[in-house]
Amino acid sequence: MSETELDAVIVGAGFGGIHALYELDQRGLSARLLDDAPDRDSILRQLRRAERQAREQGWAIAIGHPHPATLAVLRASLPQLEARGFRFVFASELVH
Repeated sequence: MSETELDAVIVGAGFGGIHALYELDQRGLSARLLDDAPDRDSILRQLRRAERQAREQGWAIAIGHPHPATLAVLRASLPQLEARGFRFVFASELVH
């Protein structure tokens, strides 16, 4: 399955990621669970994948762990993404 055929990309295989995968599956949505890698380059790569999916499908779900590198990447990236028109919401807004 290619990334463009997915309804969601979930970053992180902790409890939240596993639960999100289950909930999406119950709703008939396709998703890929990508385990976390707490280094800057991996986090940026996953964020770019989520951005690409959001542009192609109109939405994406990315769930990350609160590692220092993740928080640093998000602090630097979120203002730029918002300036490009991305809106950040709770995942529940997409599945309810």
